[in-house]
Amino acid sequence: MNIITAHSPAWQNPEHTAILLTVEFEGAGELPFSATPDDTESHGRELYARALAGEFGAVAEYVAQVPDAAQLLATFKQQARAALSSSDVTALRCWKAGVAFPPEWHAYCTDLRVCLTAETPCALPARPAYPAGT
Repeated sequence: MNIITAHSPAWQNPEHTAILLTVEFEGAGELPFSATPDDTESHGRELYARALAGEFGAVAEYVAQVPDAAQLLATFKQQARAALSSSDVTALRCWKAGVAFPPEWHAYCTDLRVCLTAETPCALPARPAYPAGT
């Protein structure tokens, strides 16, 4: 990839192992790009070395991003959806094994569905033990 220009370098993590830049690539326009010294692509290693050398300006210090309420709620709902999807696998395993879907798993799934309608994040329900015989 041909690099046209880059600017706004900043450490992407507190360990200083990746530099986030805004890079203009030929034919692609400006994009955010994470450059590392061990990138599998040569342009990633090149951008890291050039940024570290100060070619695009001083590398700004890492600033932790505090998620806002909407991001926290979205993450919470994503986790609830993933847990509910995993519970479907357990239900299928019960069905295939001829084992009744346990009441504690039914309650767990109901609680997860409540989480999907929540307006604020809370603790996800604890997943029960896998049903015997599945």
